Amino acid sequence: MWSEGEVIKIWGIARPDATGALENPAVLRAMPRYVKVVKGQLPARYTLARLAEASFSDGFSDEDLFREHERALEKERRVMEAMDEKETLAVPPKPCRSLLHLKILLGSRIMRKCCLCERRCGVDRAGGRLGYCRLGDGMRISSSFVHLGEEPEIVPSFTVCGL
Repeated sequence: MWSEGEVIKIWGIARPDATGALENPAVLRAMPRYVKVVKGQLPARYTLARLAEASFSDGFSDEDLFREHERALEKERRVMEAMDEKETLAVPPKPCRSLLHLKILLGSRIMRKCCLCERRCGVDRAGGRLGYCRLGDGMRISSSFVHLGEEPEIVPSFTVCGL
């Protein structure tokens, strides 16, 4: 995780107009948690997904997995609220199976009967078949970069563009 000083330095070089965003009262009111994450005072949500326990097995139906996903999201919310209240980065022990593991399993299941675009062709992309969109099981990345063109409140952001 970057320190507050490193983030501010990057912003100062890339977007001098954005350096004051973290102290802007409107930003502090609208996105208090985001500011604390950027400053390294609180963990980001993707980190919390690794800490929220999920109870599932590979044999669960899709419906059961999505129900467990809802339960695990609630656990993640409680972990986040507890950490936010204490304003601590103290990390609880990682569970054997987490919300992040569950999201990975759900993602792989979705790839087996693709419904990612508006065509919802149902093709088995994990099996190497091409869907209506002509994409198979591999993601082809055309570019990835730190994006500096957004609103000052969310700069920098990391962007991945696929083919």
